[in-house]
Amino acid sequence: MSESRQKTKVLGVRLTPEEHCEIARLADMAGLSSGELCRRSLLNRKIDFQARLTAETLRELSRIGNNLNQVSRHLNGGGHLIYGEVSDTLLAIQKAAKSLIEKGGSR
Repeated sequence: MSESRQKTKVLGVRLTPEEHCEIARLADMAGLSSGELCRRSLLNRKIDFQARLTAETLRELSRIGNNLNQVSRHLNGGGHLIYGEVSDTLLAIQKAAKSLIEKGGSR
């Protein structure tokens, strides 16, 4: 069936608030409407869940890269590791990665 065909039939489905939120989240991750996500899922059609990089995500990734560059520059310049600095950097990386995952940047 061609995707350009006019859709004239409606299928009503009752959902819990949690199910509705999950479908909306998955649809957003796939860049689809909730209806299109459900249609593709029910008809076993391909759904691409790709990470969509927002400006905020790019800023977070940039911060991580800057932290790693600072550590590398310090070590390459003959500096020594100070546990607190390394620990703080690793915690910042973990926090940023967790934030990205929670926002749906990863599956």
